[in-house]
Amino acid sequence: MNKGVCPKCHSASVYTADNGTGIQRGETITLTLGGMLDGVATIKIRDYVCTNCGYWESYIEDPKTLVKIGELAQAGKRWKKAE
Repeated sequence: MNKGVCPKCHSASVYTADNGTGIQRGETITLTLGGMLDGVATIKIRDYVCTNCGYWESYIEDPKTLVKIGELAQAGKRWKKAE
C-alpha cells in the first residue's frame, strides 16, 4: 500500500495519513510490547486506506520499537512470527 496501489483490489485509490486512526487525540498510540516488565511504547503510526475496497494497513514508523518487538518474539513474549 505504501507504493500507492492496493494489494487487495489493485486500485490506485490509496490515501495515507499520519496517525490516521485518531487514537489518543490523533497524535500517538500506546503499544503494549510484552508483559508488565517489558513495558509499553508510545509510537507514531502511518495508516493507508484504499477508498475503492476499504482495505486498510497501519505501519509502525519507529525502528527501535520494531527491534524491541523482534527481541520479545525471540524471547517468546507476547509477539510471535506470523505463519
